[in-house]
Amino acid sequence: MIFSDITLKEFVDSGVLSINPTPAKKQFQPASIDLRLDKGYYRIYEHGEEWYNETELVVSPGDFIIASTMENIRLPDDMVARVEGRSSYGRKGLIVHVTAGFIDPGFHGKITLEITNVSPRPIVLHKGDCVCQMVVEELDQPCLHPYTGYYQNQDQATLSKFERNSTTWEGNHGKK
Repeated sequence: MIFSDITLKEFVDSGVLSINPTPAKKQFQPASIDLRLDKGYYRIYEHGEEWYNETELVVSPGDFIIASTMENIRLPDDMVARVEGRSSYGRKGLIVHVTAGFIDPGFHGKITLEITNVSPRPIVLHKGDCVCQMVVEELDQPCLHPYTGYYQNQDQATLSKFERNSTTWEGNHGKK
């Protein structure tokens, strides 16, 4: 079941769903909560990445950027969430997650966004812009093994745990 704005507000107010800083009233949408872009991001290049600690982000056509939400969330063991784009940014050609929009039960930390511009024009984003929305759903029962992985407690944009070199994908893959 996807939770409504009324239920989401109740969960946040009671602490069942922890979001810090607490979302403003205008961030609660009919069935989601808008999340804001934080400052600081990684711009990914062909041969590496570079960290920028800026409050304005110009996403050029074809860019791939790792950024994060301002909000630090904590999901209980019986809820999952998905990060989705917002239509106004989607209509400009902005993708806020390439494939990692699912948030496991028990996760806590800031949400890393994989931002891409598929339009022919630059898109300018600023710290505090509501660039995505979080949809929260209920599990049929609390999970047996809540999330405890690599990205737990992240407090800024976090690069992939898989390091790439010219011959292998390392990490859990370990395949040549």
